[in-house]
Amino acid sequence: YIIDHMFEFDPRITKYEKICYMVDGKSAVVSIDPGTRIYREKGPEINLHRWIRDVQEAFDGQLIPYEWVADYVGVTRASLLKKIKKGNLTVLVFEMQEEVRGVLGSKRERMRREYKYVPQKECDGWRSDLIEKLRIARRNNKK
Repeated sequence: YIIDHMFEFDPRITKYEKICYMVDGKSAVVSIDPGTRIYREKGPEINLHRWIRDVQEAFDGQLIPYEWVADYVGVTRASLLKKIKKGNLTVLVFEMQEEVRGVLGSKRERMRREYKYVPQKECDGWRSDLIEKLRIARRNNKK
C-alpha cells in the first residue's frame, strides 16, 4: 500500500518570512539553522513580546509550544528531534540573550533561555500520517 501523506509544511511560513524580511534564508535578525527548518531569532528580553506577537499573527495563533509536541503527536522526544534535524518540521525559536561580564570585566552575550513553537498544522499532519500507517499495518496483519 502507498500512503498518501497528509503531512505538509505550513504555508504560513512565508507570511512569517515576510515579517522577518527574509532574503535567501537570511535576515538581519532571523537565521535558519543549516539543513533544518529552525527559524532562530536572538535578542534581549525586551524583544520577546514582539517576537511572540509576530509568530502568533503569522500563524493565526495556531502554534504549539515545542515542549508539548512529542505528547501532542504521540511520539518520543527522540523521534521529534530526528524529524527536526532532518529538516522535516518547522520550529520557530527565540533565544533570549543577556549581557554578562567576564572575570576581567569584558562584556559578552550569552543565551539565557529559548522559547520555541511548532505550527499546529504540521503536528496534526504528522499525527495523521502515523495514525494512517498504524491503520494500514493493522489491516495488513489481519490478512
